[in-house]
Amino acid sequence: ATDPAEQDRLRRDPARLAPFVEEALRLHGAVRYRERIAGPEGLPDFGIPPGAQIRLWLDSAGRDARVYADPQRFDPDRHRAAIRPAPVLTFGGGPHLCVGRLLARVQIHALIGAMLGRFRLTVAETAPRPFTEPAFRGFHELPLRLRPV
Repeated sequence: ATDPAEQDRLRRDPARLAPFVEEALRLHGAVRYRERIAGPEGLPDFGIPPGAQIRLWLDSAGRDARVYADPQRFDPDRHRAAIRPAPVLTFGGGPHLCVGRLLARVQIHALIGAMLGRFRLTVAETAPRPFTEPAFRGFHELPLRLRPV
């Protein structure tokens, strides 16, 4: 809603939608961190003993400069240009990989595609009301203005 030029690019080239969604998930995924308990062996390479509580910062992983060039910049093209793009960890990984990740991506694509197909989005004057739970990103209210395309 803050970038009308990107909205126009997405309307002109629907193939940009998938990398746009991946970049949005990388930088603005719904889950900021997850907590886990180290297994019976712990993680000795990292000095983590068995049974230790671990906080895994998915936000930090998505902003790792060793993995993403200019990691704070929103750049959907990074997912199009890479032969083997870095994984987006929004939905976890390994045995804790979200089983709903494919459905979530389909729903996100469908929502953004439908919205952009019908409307130009701009930010409304009313302030958004974000969630207060620190582990999750989202809004109770996110006022937007919708104008027909």
